[in-house]
This record gives sequence, structure tokens and C-alpha cells, in this order.
Amino acid sequence: MPISAYSLDEKRKLQQVFIDVGEYNLSFNFIAGTKPAIVFESGSGVDSSHWNIIVETLSGKIENAVITYDRAGYGLSELPKSSYDIYGEVDGLKKGLEQLGYADSFVYVGHAYAYYLMQMYGAKYSNSLNSLVFIDPITVDFIDSMGGIEEELKNIDLSQLPNNNLGKALTRETEGLAETYALVKNLRNKYRKN
Repeated sequence: MPISAYSLDEKRKLQQVFIDVGEYNLSFNFIAGTKPAIVFESGSGVDSSHWNIIVETLSGKIENAVITYDRAGYGLSELPKSSYDIYGEVDGLKKGLEQLGYADSFVYVGHAYAYYLMQMYGAKYSNSLNSLVFIDPITVDFIDSMGGIEEELKNIDLSQLPNNNLGKALTRETEGLAETYALVKNLRNKYRKN
């Protein structure tokens, strides 16, 4: 049955797959459907299950594909051996969406820290995005209003994180936060000048 032939009343099945994105595998959850897909990006410290109720509700109301995934080290996804690199994170998502057949047309929805990933994805792969939807983003302006990234990093005690993949993923993310913040701030400044 073609995807477009799904009835809105018919329950579409949630599928989970592991996709090799190079150095590691990412776990993707998706409900097949039409384009543009709706792709959800979780905030820091939260895996894709954060979106379960929204995915379940949306899939019964729209025909679009609905996709969530676990970033490197989150949920069921593997943790790479390399240090954190925001470009590596967005490239991993791009490779996963290519494998699923939805990289060329999607609405990107994200919460909190996802703002940084979404900004970088949009800068690198803008032709594939239909729109960005930010939910309670932790923006560069917000961080600046709190005293800047250096001040924020002083308040984080990495020794309190659990010694598991999530703890290691959060450590990687936090260790890369100053660079991530600087990259996104430069993007913001570039677009403000235009």
C-alpha cells in the first residue's frame, strides 16, 4: 500500500531501526508517511521517548511521516569514541534521514538545547528544511543574558553525571558547548548583519 493511501483512522505502525552513520549507529523511531516529515530533536539529557505522546497523537491526525531519534549516546544510540562535534551530530541526523528517505523535505522541531543543533543543521543543509519550530530554546541571547557561556559552564559539575552512555554523552556535549555556542553565535551575528 502506498504511504499516501493510509487512512487517518488507520493506526500507522511505529518502527525502530538502527542506522550506521559512520563511526556509530543511531536509533531512529518513525511512522512512515508523506513529506514533509516532522522530525523531533530532544533537548540535552532527554532521549527520543520525550516525544512519544506527541508522536502518537500526531500520527493519528496527519499523514506526514513522524520521526524521532536518539543522538549519539542517548537512549538506544551508540556513543562514538571521538569528542563532541556539532557538525558530526548534524551529519549523523542527515545520514539517518537519507536512509529513511526523508532528508530532502522535513519540518524540524526541537526543544531547549536542540536550538543549537537545529541552527547548525539549517546553516549546513538549508535546502532540505521546510521550517524550524523551536520549543523553549536555550538561545545565544539567553546565555548572554545569564553572563555568557563561561559563566554557565562554571555551574556545571560533570562529576555528578552517571557513569553510563548518557552521562558520557552529556559530558561530551558539555565539553563541546563553548565551541557550539561560539559557532551558533557567529551564525546569528552573520544573519543579523544581513
